[in-house]
Amino acid sequence: MTKKKSYMSNKSILAEGFFSKLASILGLSSSEQKILKKNPKLKSSLKKYNDGWKSLEKDIQDLTGNKKFKFPHQKFKLSDFI
Repeated sequence: MTKKKSYMSNKSILAEGFFSKLASILGLSSSEQKILKKNPKLKSSLKKYNDGWKSLEKDIQDLTGNKKFKFPHQKFKLSDFI
């Protein structure tokens, strides 16, 4: 018997639930979200965050010797958090 395909990924359900919960906890309105999306400090912080993930990935590659190691989600966007 073949395994049925699921079109709903558990990983995406978890991620969507987490970020929607985070937005509801922060209580941001749509106008506040627009302001945050244009904020240069927030954009630069996100860039530093992504650079940190790249650095961590490179350190793991160097320590393990596995050059093919990649994190599943490599680059975060502002829309992932807001």
